[in-house]
Amino acid sequence: RNRIADLAHGDGGNSPFPPGLQRCFISHNIIESPAGLAPLGCARRLTELSADGNPMAYAAPDDASYRWGVLGAVPGLLMLDNESVTEQERVGAAAA
Repeated sequence: RNRIADLAHGDGGNSPFPPGLQRCFISHNIIESPAGLAPLGCARRLTELSADGNPMAYAAPDDASYRWGVLGAVPGLLMLDNESVTEQERVGAAAA
């Protein structure tokens, strides 16, 4: 894998992602926290993300906490780790 720790960038806040990015697969890297995914929140067309296999997925007390954390960082997702995002998960993420 790539050993990506976060998706931060230091170019003055401009998104490093193409404007039309719809799918992103970063599974099995070394991302410790959903905060490391925050720059993906600027990718307005991003609807699918695979981030399983990262330490953040194992560190969460349960699967719901992991999914809520990711949805808090990247709220526009429709699919996360090849599973549809539910309305209940959106509510949980907004409340977290």
